[in-house]
Amino acid sequence: MQGVSAGRVCAGLLIFLAGHFFLIAAAAAAYQATATTNLNYRAGPGTNYQVVGTIPQGGSVTVYQCTENYNWCDIDYTGQRGWASGKYLSYAGSGDYYGRPLLSSGVYIGLPLIWRNYPIYRPRPPSFRPPNYRPPGHRPPGYRPPGYRPPGFRPPGNRPPGYRPPGQRPPGFRPPGNRPPGFRPPGNRPPGYRPPGQSPPGFRPPGNRPPGFRPPGQRPPGFRPPGNRPPGFRPPGNRPPGARPQRPGRPTVRPSRPSRPNARPPNFRPRPGARPGGGNRGRPRGGGGGRRR
Repeated sequence: MQGVSAGRVCAGLLIFLAGHFFLIAAAAAAYQATATTNLNYRAGPGTNYQVVGTIPQGGSVTVYQCTENYNWCDIDYTGQRGWASGKYLSYAGSGDYYGRPLLSSGVYIGLPLIWRNYPIYRPRPPSFRPPNYRPPGHRPPGYRPPGYRPPGFRPPGNRPPGYRPPGQRPPGFRPPGNRPPGFRPPGNRPPGYRPPGQSPPGFRPPGNRPPGFRPPGQRPPGFRPPGNRPPGFRPPGNRPPGARPQRPGRPTVRPSRPSRPNARPPNFRPRPGARPGGGNRGRPRGGGGGRRR
C-alpha cells in the first residue's frame, strides 16, 4: 500500500511539472498576427461574450493560444487581453505561411491549443489609460518643437532700440494730468495772440509814415525852445521907457466923455474947406477958426 501511494504521488508531481512547463512554453511561444479588417475582440471565445475592444484593420496583435480548430484565439492588443476570431487574423511571422489566416495555418506554425478552462477577461474601465498614455498627435501643455521661438523672441542680452526696463521712465516724462508751466491745450490761445501773417490794428510797415510824421529831432516851423523870446518881448511887469507907474490905492480912471448930439440947424451948410463930419474936432479950445497955414 505504501508503494502504491508513493507511485501516485510521483505521477501527480510529474503531471504538474509537465503542465507547468507546457504553460511556460506556450507563454514563451507567442506569435504575431495582423487583423485583416476592423475586428472586435471579446471577453471569452464566443459571440455571446462582451466586446472588450476593437482592433483596426492592419493592427498588430500577439497570439498566445487558440481553441479547437483555431476558431478563437487568445490575443493581446495594446495591453488588453481578449479573444478574437482566427478567421480574420493573418500570420505575421516569417516563413511560407506569412499572410495566411490562422484558421488554416495555425496547425503548421505550431500554435498551441486549449480545450477547456478558457480564461475570461474583463474589459477596462471606460476612463482607464495606461501610465503616460497620450493619444496620437497629443502634445503636453506648453510643448514647443525643437528650435521654436515665440513671436518677438530675442536671445538674452539682445535688446531693441529704445529699450527701457520695467519702471524706468524716459527723460521729461510726465504722468497724465501733470502739465508743465504755461501749458495750454490745443485751441486755447493766450490774450493778444495773432496767427502768423496777421498784423495788429494801426500797424504800418517800415517806410510807411502817417501824415504830419516827424522823425525825432525835427522841429515844426516857428518852433522856439524855452528861453528864446521874440523881438520886443516884455515879460509881465516890464514897462516901456517913460511909462508912469500907477499910484498905489488910486486907480487911474478916465471919465467918459458925454456924447455930443450932432444937431444942426435945418439951413446948415458946411463951410468951404471944412472936413466932412464937421464939428469942432481938431479945433483948439479958446476960439478962433481952423488951423493957420
